[in-house]
Amino acid sequence: MSKDQQFRLPGYQQYSVPKGPNSHGSMILVRATIPSSEVEPVHCGDGVEAQAVRIHLANDSLVVYNIYKPPTKRLEAGELLTQATQELVLIAGDFNAHHPTINSTTRMNLDGRHLVELLADVPEITLINTGEPTHILGGTLDLTFISTELVPVAQWKMDDELTSDHFATTTTLRMELLPPPPRPLPRWNTKKANWNLYQDELQKWFSNYEPAEDIDQLNQDLTGAIQHAAEKAIPKTNPTNRHHKDYWFYNDEVREQNHRINTFRRHLRQYPSPEGVKLLRAAVQHARQITQKIREGKWLEKTQDSNRKIAQISSPPPATTGSKSLGRALCRTLVISSTTS
Repeated sequence: MSKDQQFRLPGYQQYSVPKGPNSHGSMILVRATIPSSEVEPVHCGDGVEAQAVRIHLANDSLVVYNIYKPPTKRLEAGELLTQATQELVLIAGDFNAHHPTINSTTRMNLDGRHLVELLADVPEITLINTGEPTHILGGTLDLTFISTELVPVAQWKMDDELTSDHFATTTTLRMELLPPPPRPLPRWNTKKANWNLYQDELQKWFSNYEPAEDIDQLNQDLTGAIQHAAEKAIPKTNPTNRHHKDYWFYNDEVREQNHRINTFRRHLRQYPSPEGVKLLRAAVQHARQITQKIREGKWLEKTQDSNRKIAQISSPPPATTGSKSLGRALCRTLVISSTTS
């Protein structure tokens, strides 16, 4: 469908990529009663068409990918399939990939071998085709991948109706049968810690503690004292189910760079041109440089903070003799240093 043509299906939200000189065009339709939003697809290879929409569920979300790889193009699906390590995905489309694992009667090509190798390396993603040919000439070109945790609630089947030279396929996910993901353990919120109370609890324990002779018992006692003081003085966070993979350095500047790339991509889709391709590549390269600097800066901040904390707790205890004296020295050093971190 070209960008000049209009298509509307009542009751559905339409997400489309218009047909153009470098695009065959694609469309994802989502029932209007289901919350959804378009997301920027990952790169799948030069000339490979990709479209992505996020379906917002009650306890999670599902990213649906629509892929078309022309026979003459090379597939780069590493980033695509590893999305399943971060979030729930459904990836479907015409991959023009051939391998005996996909269809036992098919000879292998480079894209087929590439996909099969990725399936072996990324256990979080699963191909759910049953091996039936999806093309009128007998090839299995239309593939469906889903997050492995969705396999128990998934059903894949091929429709007998011929929609073109490809048969239609249907994937059903019974999401209501999927158990909710386990909540991650809460973390200590040190920004809201009551360090005076923490110090008092450790001092109270230390003043009444008789160090154990056994080093393992001493370690266990110290750990228990720290745990008790932390429970009293440090609140815990209310964790969310998932973290974005880049959450530790993601900020407004990274968001702005991603927005610029998305703007260039949308412009290129609407007005394809060699100059537009050059501008997009320049924007991507610039954004990667900016993001890399931000990532390195955040990493340095984390390592410097860790080094300061290590330096604070690594001051040697006073010279003493005997295991009990040594135990008291270690406890005293721990109590003093932990209150200053």
